[in-house]
Amino acid sequence: MENNHCLAYIGTFAEPSEIVGIAILDVNPDTGELTFAGYSEKIEKPTYLALSADGKHLYATIEADRYEGQPGGGAASFLIDRDGSLSLQSRCPSDGEFPCHISVDHANTVVFVSNYGAGTAAAYPLDPDGSLPPEHRMIRHSGSGPDPDRQTGPHVHCSVFSPDEQYLCVCDLGLDKVMLYDFAGGKGDMSLAGTLSVSPGDGPRHIVFNPSGDRAYVLTEMGCQVFVFSYDRSDGSFLPLQTIPTLPPGVSGSSCSAIRFTPDGHLLMASNRGHDSITVFRVLPDGQLRTIAHNPTMGRTPRDFNITPNGKFIIAGNQDSNEVRVFSLDAETGLFTFTGCRLEIPQPVCVLFYQPEDILS
Repeated sequence: MENNHCLAYIGTFAEPSEIVGIAILDVNPDTGELTFAGYSEKIEKPTYLALSADGKHLYATIEADRYEGQPGGGAASFLIDRDGSLSLQSRCPSDGEFPCHISVDHANTVVFVSNYGAGTAAAYPLDPDGSLPPEHRMIRHSGSGPDPDRQTGPHVHCSVFSPDEQYLCVCDLGLDKVMLYDFAGGKGDMSLAGTLSVSPGDGPRHIVFNPSGDRAYVLTEMGCQVFVFSYDRSDGSFLPLQTIPTLPPGVSGSSCSAIRFTPDGHLLMASNRGHDSITVFRVLPDGQLRTIAHNPTMGRTPRDFNITPNGKFIIAGNQDSNEVRVFSLDAETGLFTFTGCRLEIPQPVCVLFYQPEDILS
């Protein structure tokens, strides 16, 4: 196996009547060419994905409004074989409708599932073999926001650990806040330690930190903006630095979906559904952003995208076009060039890379 061997796991929102599961693609790191390698076993709507730090497990949300006949969705764990194939290990209810995000701590001790419909986050202490137990703790939000259609109640959209794992950062689209819970590497009591606010009605969706861990970037789904915060790891404080739009001037009728850094941390990208594009920002020395490109994804509703580990290519998942497309990246201009590679995948909603030799050799 070559040292640069790479796979892509694609979470899907396909219905049970379709050929479904997590799609597995082989990625040529030199050309960006994708080769379909198969699916995991059939499972309903395995949407958002996360890898354990040791590379032995893949975790997935089951984004449904019902799980085994009961209200609410679920989550699943998969064993990753040496060739990257997936074997279903465990599954359990998430106790909330439409779980849309999943994350795992660095020590592989706890998994968090964000339930959008219920406005909750479920914390699962992992079994020693990495499987999900039925027992879990629940974070519950209450309240509302100003939008009468989207913010009548809480809507937890993601739960992400700060790089030092001092906080679990929970984006609540319905409350226009990122709730900061004391985590402290799993030793905290999960009490609320603070909040980050965005503009009323903007709806925070995802949060990412820069590679050095001293800046946080909150993407708002409804407002189509990125809110930049400094993060002082010595005292756990956040300070607002900047707010910048993801859309070109005069464009409306769009919503944001995913936000990701290039591996070197020099560029930040955000996807726009409706405008069907990926915006590229240059990260300035102080952590603030400068817009350098708006790239069409050549398909409808780019729910997610990711940058290959070598930083050369973008794989965009166009959910409503039932496809993934590959673009080469010009790191200086931020412009994409379509490589000609397109694969049909039913309703792709998450793109996650995996390098077997980096972890399992």
